[in-house]
This record gives sequence, C-alpha cells and structure tokens, in this order.
Amino acid sequence: MKKAWIFFLACLLAVSFTGCRGPVNVPAAGGVVDETDEHAPKVIESKDITDFYADYYVEDYKVPERSGSYYCKITTDEDGIHTLKIEGYPESYEEVVDDSLLAEIQAIIDRNKLVEMNGYSKVTSGLPPEYQACHMNVVYASGETLNFKVNNDPDGAWNTELYHLLEKYLIETGHEELNPPVEVTTITHFHIAFNEDDTFYEYGFITMGEDEERFYRAYGSMTDSSDETGGMTTAEVTPELYEGLQQIIEETDMDALHAPETVSFSLDRTAEGYLEIYVDFESGRQIYAEYGPGEIPDCWEAQRTVLKKFMDQYIEEHFLGEGWD
Repeated sequence: MKKAWIFFLACLLAVSFTGCRGPVNVPAAGGVVDETDEHAPKVIESKDITDFYADYYVEDYKVPERSGSYYCKITTDEDGIHTLKIEGYPESYEEVVDDSLLAEIQAIIDRNKLVEMNGYSKVTSGLPPEYQACHMNVVYASGETLNFKVNNDPDGAWNTELYHLLEKYLIETGHEELNPPVEVTTITHFHIAFNEDDTFYEYGFITMGEDEERFYRAYGSMTDSSDETGGMTTAEVTPELYEGLQQIIEETDMDALHAPETVSFSLDRTAEGYLEIYVDFESGRQIYAEYGPGEIPDCWEAQRTVLKKFMDQYIEEHFLGEGWD
C-alpha cells in the first residue's frame, strides 16, 4: 500500500510541475522541427560584421582526435574592440581580434552564399552528433542579421573553412600548440591526374633504375593521340619538392578534396573534368579521391592553379630528362 501511495504521489508531482512549466515539446527521434522564417531577407547589403556566432561539428582529417563540436563567438564592444571566444579544443581560447578576421569570415559567407539560407531553421532530431543541428547568427553594423539552423554536415564547406580559418588565426597569433605534429604533414606518396585545356596531366613519384626516385610529369592531348601532343618529363627529388607540396596542400586545404568513397578506378580518365588524387602521409593521414565530370569541388580550380604552377616550375628547375630513361 505504501509503494502504491508513493507512486501516486510521484505521478501527481510530475503532472503538477509539468503544468507549471507548460507543455514540453520534445520531438521524437527522427522528427523534424521546422521554424523557418519565410520572410527573412535573402539579400544583406552590409559586409561589416559586428557580432558573430556559430556552432558546428567538423571532421579534422589531419588530426582526427580534433574532430568534434566547436563553438565560436565574436563580440564588439562600444569602443569597437572585437573579442573572439572558441570552445572545442582541449582548452578554450579568448583573443582580441582585428577587422581582417571578420573580413575573412564574411568572405566565407559570400563564397558559400550563406545569405540565401537566412531565416532557414529545419533540423532532424535523433541524429548522430556529427549530423545534429549547426547554427550561425551574424549581426552587421547596418542592423541586418543572418541567421540559420540546419542539420550539420561534418565535411561541409562553410564549417570546414571556418574551422581552418580560426585554427590558422590562433596559430599565427602565438598558439603554436595547435600546429599539427610533423608526421601529419610529411608526405610519403603523391600522385595526381587531371584535365586542363584539352590536355590530360599526371604528376607523381616514380622509382627508376637502381632505386632512383624521380618526380615525373606525363601529359597528352585528349583529342589527338599523336606522339607530338604528349610526353613525359622527369626531375630529381629534393627536400624543396616535399616542402613545396606540403605547403600547398596545407595552405589551400586540399583535405577538402578527400572523398575515398568516390574511388572506383572505373572512370574515364580522359573525360573533361576528371580528377584523381592520392596522397599518403607518415601519420596515416590520406587525401584520396576520384571525381568525374561535374563532381569536382569548387575549391579545386584555385588549388589546381597553384599546384600545377609549382610542379611545372620545379620540373623545369630540376630537369633530368625526357621519357622513362
């Protein structure tokens, strides 16, 4: 009898307190909560950010243990001083930042056309942490605001770009503990092939003769198979080559190309808009991908320009010969 009375009292209290709070709207797993503001403007004139907030989950392929949820907040006081706060690393960071960081964040907003998402708020409950809601809120000097909340993509463009921008900023302002370990950026294998201006290019390392390693470039016309429109050039391998490749990979964030699920070895390598990349690092980190026409991420165009210029110039300066001999 006593147990029944205790159960009755517990139920009564639960109902009473729930009534005090009002109904609790907890969506069932898999349920969708849509609070989209259909009237939110899709054009924002100002580019001057005063306050910024974002929470998101990212995959860090360079330092996998850093993959996780991050929270970034920038506020501006009455004197125009910007203060950045970041949580997600083993320790939190708080720094006074200059206008240049806000300008780079705005560039990410523009590049990813995030203003088109203004007012959008639609999330699914019960997803794994990396796909749960991410949120951005921006206040501009004009009083205009940008606000959206969506299911997170751990490999998404804007959150990945923001993550690397803030990490780079912290490193440059003295937080050297955020530099990845040396083995994370040490290349052990490099191969890339792509098309440009009706020409198929291939670059990589090759072992020739008695274990002599060379760096090669092979190329050929995609429309003319004659010997005059193709060939191979080799160059000696020096620390300068490794350093240059590593610098470009890190500075242009070529991890954004990593998509091992795309590798099939079955695509037409001579098709316009083809790209394959295979890079291994000492730590086990990889950048693997194979893209067909219309599939290559937008970041590749700028990466290709910088990478090809460096590799061609390096081969010219360290030329060893034509062909495989």
